[in-house]
Order: sequence, then C-alpha cells, then structure tokens
Amino acid sequence: MRNRLLVSALFVATLLLAACQRRTVSLNHTNARGEVPRLGNLSFRFSKSLVSDSLLQQWDSTEYIRFEPRIAGRFRWEAPDELVFSPREPLAPATTYRATLRPELLAHSRFNDINSSEPLGFHTAGLGLSDAQMTWVLEEEGGRRAVPQLALEFNYPVAPAALKEHLEVSVDGQATAYELLTVSPASGILLRLRGFKGEDRSYALKVRVREGLQPESGRNRTTEALQAEVTMSSPYVLSVTGVSSEHDGTEGVVRINTSQQLQGENVTRYMRFEPAVPYTVEYTDWGVALRSDKFSPENTYELHIDKGLRGRIGGVLKEATSNPVAFGELESEIRFTSSKALFLSKKGMGNIEVLITNTPRVKLVISKIYESNLLMVQRNGYSPRVPDEGEAQHASYRSEEDGEAEVEYEDNELLGGDVIYTKEIDTRSLPRSGHGRLLNLKQFQDRLPDLRGVYHVELRSTEDYWIRDSRLISSSDIGLIARQGSGKLYVFANSIKNATALGGVAVQVYGANNQLLGTGATNGSGVAELTLQRRAYAGFRPAMIIAKTDDDLTYLPFNGTRVKTSRFDVGGKHLNGAGMDAFVYAERDIYRPGETVHFAVLLRDQQWKSPGELPLKLKFLLPNGKEFRSLLKSLNEGGATEAAIDIPAAAITGSYVLEVYSSNEVLLATKNFMIEEFVPDRIKVTAKLDKGAYKPGEEARLSVSAVNFFGPPAAGRNWELEVQVKQKAFTAKGFSDFDFSLSGQASVTDKEVKEGRTDANGNAQETYAVPELYRGNGLLQASFFATVFDETGRPVSRKASADIYTQEVFHGIRRDGYSYYPLNQGVSFQLLSVSPQGAPVNARARVQVIRHEYRTVLARSGAYFRYESQQQDRILVDEERNVGNGSAVLFVPRAAGAYELRVYRPGASAYVQKEFYSYGAWGSGGDAFDVDKEGNVSIEPDKEKYKAGEKARVLFKTPFAGRLLVTVEREGLLSWQYVDVPQRSASIELPLAGGHVPNVYITATLIKPHTMTDIPLTVAHGFKSISVEEPARHIAVSIEAQKASRSNRRQSVRVKAAPNSWVTLAAVDNGVLQVTDFQTPDPYEYYYQKRALDVLSYDMYPLLFPELGARLSSTGGDGNSDMNKRVNPMPAKRVRILSYWSGLRKTDGS
Repeated sequence: MRNRLLVSALFVATLLLAACQRRTVSLNHTNARGEVPRLGNLSFRFSKSLVSDSLLQQWDSTEYIRFEPRIAGRFRWEAPDELVFSPREPLAPATTYRATLRPELLAHSRFNDINSSEPLGFHTAGLGLSDAQMTWVLEEEGGRRAVPQLALEFNYPVAPAALKEHLEVSVDGQATAYELLTVSPASGILLRLRGFKGEDRSYALKVRVREGLQPESGRNRTTEALQAEVTMSSPYVLSVTGVSSEHDGTEGVVRINTSQQLQGENVTRYMRFEPAVPYTVEYTDWGVALRSDKFSPENTYELHIDKGLRGRIGGVLKEATSNPVAFGELESEIRFTSSKALFLSKKGMGNIEVLITNTPRVKLVISKIYESNLLMVQRNGYSPRVPDEGEAQHASYRSEEDGEAEVEYEDNELLGGDVIYTKEIDTRSLPRSGHGRLLNLKQFQDRLPDLRGVYHVELRSTEDYWIRDSRLISSSDIGLIARQGSGKLYVFANSIKNATALGGVAVQVYGANNQLLGTGATNGSGVAELTLQRRAYAGFRPAMIIAKTDDDLTYLPFNGTRVKTSRFDVGGKHLNGAGMDAFVYAERDIYRPGETVHFAVLLRDQQWKSPGELPLKLKFLLPNGKEFRSLLKSLNEGGATEAAIDIPAAAITGSYVLEVYSSNEVLLATKNFMIEEFVPDRIKVTAKLDKGAYKPGEEARLSVSAVNFFGPPAAGRNWELEVQVKQKAFTAKGFSDFDFSLSGQASVTDKEVKEGRTDANGNAQETYAVPELYRGNGLLQASFFATVFDETGRPVSRKASADIYTQEVFHGIRRDGYSYYPLNQGVSFQLLSVSPQGAPVNARARVQVIRHEYRTVLARSGAYFRYESQQQDRILVDEERNVGNGSAVLFVPRAAGAYELRVYRPGASAYVQKEFYSYGAWGSGGDAFDVDKEGNVSIEPDKEKYKAGEKARVLFKTPFAGRLLVTVEREGLLSWQYVDVPQRSASIELPLAGGHVPNVYITATLIKPHTMTDIPLTVAHGFKSISVEEPARHIAVSIEAQKASRSNRRQSVRVKAAPNSWVTLAAVDNGVLQVTDFQTPDPYEYYYQKRALDVLSYDMYPLLFPELGARLSSTGGDGNSDMNKRVNPMPAKRVRILSYWSGLRKTDGS
C-alpha cells in the first residue's frame, strides 16, 4: 500500500513539473549580443509562440523589452515566436547596453514565466582610429615654406581638447610638437607639425592615442592605445597617399590624396579612368577631387595617374600609378531640411523641402490635431494611428476553460487628432530642390475640413520604421506677434503672404492648464488688447494663443517662440508684485554683539510717490535663517519709518538679514548686516602711481602712504604689494563708432607679489617692470593692490590702476549698424589706425576677407555614405596696405554665405574682425549655409540721455526692406506704431514723458511679405534702452559742520535740503566704515536706477517654412574678488566706536 501511495505521489509531482515547464518560455536566439551595428533591427526568437497571427506585422509601442540606456523605437512581431525591435535613431557610439525581458511579452499568451538564465548585453563598436593621411602644405598662402599636415580619421567624432591630452606624435622615434587645426568635435582631425624642417628623404611618422579617450556622445573609453604609422615622403617627391570615392545617386566623386598640394594646372593630362569618363576638377588641401555625373554606382573603374604630376612645393610624381575605384551605398535617411519650422504659408506654394537619401519609397501620413488638443500635443507629442497598420492598439489574451483564447483589444492612447490622409510615394516622383526633394502639402485632401486644427505630417520609409521624420505644421496666412506684460497681452496679426494688418481675427489665450484666460479680436490695425485672468496658480500662466477667422486658424505656442533677448541690454531692476519699492538704509552695515542696529525704511510706489501711512512688517533673521525679532511699524506721512534692534552681547556672529514685508506678506526689500567681533581700522592707506599708462619695457613706480587715524605716520608697518595684469578693451575718444577689440589674441593674465616695511614717515616705494613679452597684445590693465598691516596684523588695502599699451598702433573697423549686404554690390568698410592716445595715424595693415562655406558633403559611415554639413573657410582677399583716417576696403560679395573681414598688424596673429552675411536673388550656390532666420535691427537714438518732455529721434537700420513694428515698453507696452522701411533704414520721433523715467525700451520687429527669395531671413528684432530723467526729482543736500574737533566735544551740524523734506544724519568712525568700504546711502540712485524690460515678446516668424519652388540642381567682473575684506574675530570691546544715528528728522520751511 505504501508503495502504491509513493508511486502516485511521484506521478502527481511529474505532472506538476511538466505543467510548469509548459507554462515557461525561454529565449532561443537573439542578435542583441556582443557588438551590434548602430543602425539595424534587434531580433528575439523564443521557444514558444507568444502571439496569434492577427498581431503580426504591426508596429507596437508596448515596452516588451527594456533597454538600459533607453533606446527609442518600436516593436513588431515578425512571427508568433519572433519579436523585432526597430530603433528610432542610431544607437549611441561606444556604449554598452543591457536588455531585460519584461512580463508584457506574455500578455497575449498562456505562459506565465520567462526563463532568462543570463543577462542580455550588447554594445556598439568602440572608438577607433580608422585612417591617417599626411600631406605637405605651404605654411602661408604665397609663401615657400612647406610644413607637414596630418589628417586623423576616427569612426566617431572626438573633442580636439580631449584628444590633445592623449595624442602623441613622433617622427623617426623622436617626439614632435604639433598644432591642432580642428577646434570643434569632429571625426576628422587636422594637425600640423611645428618646427619641422624636411629633407630629401622619407620619414617614419607614428601617431599614438593613449587609452582613456571617450568619443562625443559615447560612454565607453578606449581601453588600449590607438596607433597609426604613416610614411612621410620627401617634400621633393610627390606621391599618391590615398584614393576614395563616393556617390550621391546623381554624381560621383573621386578624391585623390597626395603628399603635397597640387598646382593649378590641367590634371586631365595625367589622370584618366578606364572605362573613360569625363570629369571636372576641384583642387583641395589634400590633392584633388574629380567629379562626374557619368559615374555609375554599379560599375567599377580603374584610375590611372601618369608620372610628371607636379605639387605646389616642387615635388614630382616619379612613377605612374593605378587604383581601382568603386562607389559605396548611401545610408538611408529622411529629414526635413528646415530643422525648426512649424508654420507654412496658406497662400504660398505649399512646398516643404525634405532630404530623402537611399529610400526609394516613402509613406506620407497626415493627421489633423484638433484645436482643443493643441496644447496637449505640443507638450506631449503625437504618434499617428494608422487604421490599416493597427498602431496605437494593445491586445491581450483572455484564457478560457475550454483551452481556447479570446483576443481582447483596448485602446490605451489618448489621441490628440486623427489620420486624415495616407499615401505611398515613389521618391523619384518628388521634384528636386538643391540636395532635397519637394513635398507639396496642397495636393492632399482634408477629410475633416469642418473641424479646425493644425496638421501633423510624418514621412517614413515603407521598409524601415526608424527612418522617418515628423513635424507639427500650421498651414495659415495669419502671422502672429505678441507682447505680454502688466497683466495684459497685445496680439498683432498680419498676413504672412503680404505683411498687411489683419482685422477681425478672433484671439483666444490659454493657460498651461488648458484653461481659457482671455478672448478678444483684432481691430482694423490688426491689434488685439487682452486683459488676462490673474490667479496665484502656475497653471494660469499664458501658454498658447489661438487665432482664427471664418476660414483660417493658427496658433502661437509660447514654448519655443519667445524672442531671445540675451544679445540685447535689457537687464536692470525688477519691481515686485505689490507695486511698492522699499529702500533700507542704516548708519553702517557692521556691528558688534552688544550694540544697537539703527535703520530706516523708505517706501514708494511705481510713480515714486509716498503711499501714505501704511503698516509694514519687519523680520530680523539670524545667520541660520531663523527669526531673531519681528516688528510691526507704520509709515509716516513721508512714507518712511525707522527702528532700532538691540544685539545681545552673546549673539552669534555672522550675516543677519532684515526683511521688509507689506501687510499682505509680499517681500519688498532685504538688507544684510554683519555682526562680528572686529577692531576698527587704525590706519589710512593711499596708493599712487607715477604715470597713468606704460609700455612693455618701462618701469612703473608706486608710492604708498600709511597714516594712523589718530595722527602720526604708520611707521615700520609691514606692507604687501600684489600686481595683477589682465586684458582690457581699447577705445579711442571721438571714434566711438569704431571697433578696436582683438580676436585670436593670446590670453594674458599675470600676478606678482612683493613685500616690505614702511619708513619713518609711513611711506613705501616699489617698482614693477612691464615685461617685454606683453608686446602685441592690445591694451592691458595693471592693478596694484597695496596692503599695509597695523600693529595687530590687521590689513588695510588700496588699489591703483594703470593701462599698458602693448602696441604703437591700434586698427579699428567702423560699425555701420549692418550685418547683411546684397550680392554683387560693392560694400565699403571704413578702417582706422590710431595711436595709443587715440590720435589718427597712418600705418601698415594686413587685410583679409574670408568666406565661411558650409557644404553638404557625403561622408562614409561604416559601409554606407551619409550627408553631412562641413565648414570650409576660403580666403578671398589677402593684402597689405596703408590704413589711416578715412581708409576703406571695397569688397563685392559674389556668393551667398557668411563672411569675415580681418585687419592685422603686420606679423601679428591677433586681428580686428567684422562678421557679415550676403544674400541675393542670384549668385548663390548650392554651398550656401543654413543661416538663422532671425536678423538684427540696429536702433540708434540721437542722444544718450533725454529729459522728460523732449523727443527722441531714432534711426533704425534693418537687414531687409519690410514693415517695422515699433513699440515702447518697460513693465508693460506703452505705445506702438508700424513704420514702412523701403530702403533698409527709417527714422521716427518718439515723445518722452515723465512716465518714461528712468528709462524705457524701444523694441523693433521687422517682417516682410513671405515669397520666394534667396534671403533666408523672415524676421529681425532689436531692443534699445533709452535713459529719461527729470532733474526736479533730485533733492540737493548740504552739510555744514566743523572740519576738525577734539574728542568729548559737542558739535552743531546744520543740514540744508528742500523745505519740508525728511533727512537722516549719521556720524560714524572712518575706521569702522573702512572695514566694509561702506558707501553713503543714496535713495535717488536706488529709485532711479535702470529698470529691466519686463515685457515678454513672442512671434512665429523664425519658424516659417521658406517659400520654395522646384529648381534644377547685474554687475559683472571680479572687482571684489581681488582683495577680500577681512574681519578680525578677536573680541574688541576695549575700543569704543563713534557711531551717531539721528533718526528721521523733518526740515523746516526754509
């Protein structure tokens, strides 16, 4: 019986084990191990079928497998037992990933466990040095000295600064100095060997990159050194160092690298292809590029180079050579060429340029995003749900007792819109435009024309999910500009097509919580003024404007459309939310434990008027932030109050803070007070230099005098002198419109310390020799910090400064207010040479004009090629000439692009520069760079300061002709007007009133009709602060008292001010004030200091798609960091301090 029971138990256990095995699934195969390519699908094959056939071949966003670091992409079941993950973008370079199988894999199956015995790990290829090429080049254009130039090619971009820490270069086993020419991260790094003199022989050049180098955007550092060896041929012999080829589907390019640059002769006599192909020649720094549209990507060619080919430095190819040539396949890519554009002109052509590479067929998916969902989609994004692909659906199995499974679908995505149009397109059917193709959005049919919204356009490969690009696009003729400030929002609506005002546009403003904050409509001038709801919740912050008419709708999201003002001077004082401004002052700002802190508070509203007898709450906080004392005070009729706080003898030392609050707990002002055990300064120190300016090689003499406050000289005191030298901007009086600042100069920072003792008269003399090595570094400033120590060792410091002129001549370029010039029209740049004293002189100068070209080129990426944008600098003008007052350089830009004018002193490396751009209707080539669409408007008032009641005559200089919106702003928008700018300049007169004190801002927004043009700018902005004052607001104050007095004598002091004004008199020991360098409080300077611009500006014009048609191919600096003020922590109760505080007193009628 017992045996039968044992057999039954074993049988049941076996059945349970088999059942458990049947409910467990394992991973049989995956390619996500070891090294994987950056672009490619990851496949996972399981031991059991996990989904039904109905879920196959559908892109799914469910996270079946979790990757760390995270990889964006989607999954697709290729078979019931095989899952494929398609990354949305290439994997990070040199990065290790881990994959975790998640329970969601079993959601549609009868299994409940995944048997994963080992973790899944894979990685992308590590950083490698793929190539090294050497060539001889001329050190200077037109010179004769040849230097070796080396090109290092990595498989990923690297930072030059990081590479320099790991890079070693040797020639014939000897370490050789080098200079990196590449300054930004790149896969191709250029460097030149310094001080190398070549002979008529070959050299063995070795490059070694020590371990530990990390590529840009990668995580793994190299674990072993990267090395390359290059044979550096004789400079007297020309050799072919490499041949590479590439093809963009239309044109083939064969690049031939040679050991030295080639001469500008006809190389067709020396180079030919078999089979024969006609080609054009382009000379490069590394040899020559042969281009032809007759090259076939499917064919191979033999390149023959005959002997006799000559290099620029005299080397000759001694033997003929042959090289096979083949073209690789382009890497697939889909990308909108306008990287930020969101708005498409409804009355324009409707074309959008898309770069489509090696993708024969694409799928266009257009969705309509509904008006009510715009904020949600703009914030969270949108993925289209294509019904025939079953996207955005999640399916799960529900087990039944009879063993069959029922599929249950549920939609877990909140859809912000619906797909209204899909179409598969043959890429070849799209018209060409430069390097891209034109996608016309006017040809699709909107299936929901009655519902308002904007469009989500997605273009993707029909084969590979990750090859795609998408964009929210508003197709409208309504162009919006907005100004937000002081609880109001002004909206300016203009036609995108012709830049005229649009009246009758309904405007709605929504908060970040998608709640309606205000509505309005534009008037006949296209302007709507809206008063917004103001609530103390973050969600009620304005986030989006929706503007619509009967047949048009657009939106302006505040995120991404705010005008960047960092390049303009719009900083200053901000007012608090209560509209009150408090000024706190005291007789000093440092006290000892046991003393009494006296202070007063003056309150004014935004118009600087007394608010009357209002209550205030004062909090005095300890250094640890806890409240020490709280006071309730009321203002007098003058809007002022005073208080005194006793500091206990046992109080902790440190920085105390006084906080001033309104009756409704709005913080109005703060002031710091130091509570320290200190001894007042005993001596007074002065420092004086023998001259105000020096030259390299001269000697500066500093005289230091130390006197005790109680009378006699501070004899025999230790002193210390610290000399600091740094660069300073040079200006010339009478030539403020010229720029003399140097670029490319070596950084100069120096520090020297000397010591000694004062003589019997308390004086000290010291010299400083200005080094000769400072020559050629523009204007420098030397700061002399003299510190004298009293008998207790307490320091007292003073500073004297002088200029160091390291050049006999300073060159300058006049600022004309323009940065954009038309093509094929002469531009005159005014130059000037001045002496160190600012007097015009005639001097020699080297003048260069450089064009920065951004070319779209094909670069190899593994086994593929892909498009990349690379900068190339071309010197167009390089000449030496005399420059004096009235000199000019005339230049005619012949090609569109970015330019730079440089003016050097002969033999110098530093230069004065002016950057500018040129565009026009013709003359631009395919290499023109993609420039920012936002330009600058120069605003030039006729005076620096104005008085209330005057008119400011303001000149505007613009980069293009158009329509200019001019506003006057500060806390809110004060006035606005439109000005026509037909010839790139305009002037207006603006009346200035008392409400503009102390300053207002003139802002300018320039727009133009949006049509086909080679000027890429769609908008230009300018901001300028105008100072306005009313002299009657300043109260003159005089103090009449004896200049000297003995101690313990009562003094009579007479204060003269405006009748019935409030005054405070304080008398404090100079030794105390000197400890913290206390300055006399000045309420006028406080209240009438420059105010910040508190109006926020938004507009959509920088985000406009270009019109395209199909074509043939607070204070800065470190002034307080030089010498920190030091406080003696020793108790000093034995020293009695003179400190008198009168409190608030009112003057009489006189």
